[in-house]
Amino acid sequence: MAKLIETVKNRRSGSEFIVVEYTAKGKVLLLTPEGNIFSLSLDLFYDPTIQSEEDLLRDGRLNQAQLSEYDQFNKIKEGSIVDDWLEGFYELSLDDQRRVLEKIKKDYGARS
Repeated sequence: MAKLIETVKNRRSGSEFIVVEYTAKGKVLLLTPEGNIFSLSLDLFYDPTIQSEEDLLRDGRLNQAQLSEYDQFNKIKEGSIVDDWLEGFYELSLDDQRRVLEKIKKDYGARS
């Protein structure tokens, strides 16, 4: 059975982003083509589409590194406290979110 992935296309760049999770207040957690995860406004993107991983790769809409990072994120998320943590994280102000992320980078190092 083919794995289906929800994506959105950035209105400005035309790049495809993987939808990781919908969050509060019109934002969505997205995996960028560079493999980074950001919370961004849905207004920056066209309507979501759902396609098979195979089609997205074949059409060049996603890259293998992006899919690998998505798989890694899903493995971490399964059976973990990530959902609860993310919910609380997005309730923080943007300044507090930045402070938390900087602390994580400092303590655990940036992922390569």
